[in-house]
Order: sequence, then C-alpha cells, then structure tokens
Amino acid sequence: QAGNLDQAFQAVRPLTEVSGNQGRDAKLLQGDILLAQDRPQVAETLYRGLLVERPALTQARAGLVRALLAQGRYDEADEVFAQLPASAREDLAYLRQQRVDALRTRGEELIAGGRPGAGESALREAMAVAPDDPWTRLSLARFYDDQGQPRRARALIEPRVARMAAAHVGAGTDAAGTGKMAALRAHLDA
Repeated sequence: QAGNLDQAFQAVRPLTEVSGNQGRDAKLLQGDILLAQDRPQVAETLYRGLLVERPALTQARAGLVRALLAQGRYDEADEVFAQLPASAREDLAYLRQQRVDALRTRGEELIAGGRPGAGESALREAMAVAPDDPWTRLSLARFYDDQGQPRRARALIEPRVARMAAAHVGAGTDAAGTGKMAALRAHLDA
C-alpha cells in the first residue's frame, strides 16, 4: 500500500500547480495521502498553507484537525475544530471520538504500566471531552473498582446503564455497552 500512496502522491503533484479549484482539490488530496502515509507534520504544513490562501476552506481546516490529532496535539485540534461551521463539526464528530479513544487507550496503557495517577488523568480528560462515552466510563469505573473504590465506580456507570437500558427497552435490544456496564455493575454489587 505504501508504494501505491507514493505513486498517488506523485501523480497528484502536477495538478497542485493548476490554479483554481482543481489545484486546491489536488492539494487537499495530497494532504489526505500524507495522512495515510503517517506524515501528519507535512500534512499540517500543507493544510496551513491552504488556509492562508483561503481561510474559510472547511476541507483544509478539517484536514488540519486530523493532522493535529495524529500528532497528539489535542488542544490545538480542539481550537481548530471549534472554528469549523456547525454542519462540518457534525460531519466530523468522528474526530472527537478518535481523540476520546486515544485518550482512553493511553489511560488504560498507563494504568497497566504501573502509572495509575497518569492513567486516571488521561481517562478523566477523555470523560471531559465526551462525558457520555460508555467505554471511557467503563474503563474509569474498572480503575476505581480495582483501586477499592466501588462507590465511585458505581456512580460513573449507574446513570448510564439506566439511560441505555431505558432507550433499548422499547426496541427490545441491548447495546454491547449496556451489557458490559451491567456486568460491571453486577461485579460491583457482589
């Protein structure tokens, strides 16, 4: 795949010299290719250049958010994300979820690596970004339970389990998150 991305990047290069929308679109495509090649710093430079030319270019701003997220520069990504129009923020909600997932994973890894304070901080940061994310709540609740704080763990999951259960009762379904949280609740009650 790396060879295909290199070929695609080279094939698009001449089009970036064309003026107007075609040149702009070619540069946006180059930015996407750079991100796929795991070259977010270069993509960031490209997207920032496009924004200098056209500050209202939503696609370049969204690409910049993705480049910053790929570099772990979450606060900067949040600032740029906030500058997007509401419709673009809705379309790119997955970017916020990517940040939450990265923070949660980092928190879990820190805890597993013997750094519980740093892990808890990362999980709490993820909760601040997406308070209703069930997987972050579950990870933080497990951490608290493992630390001998079952009440604190229960306080995190009880409201979420009740809301999710109520939402799924009418449909006759059970979301995976509800099942896992209910299992944790049963463990905490034991």
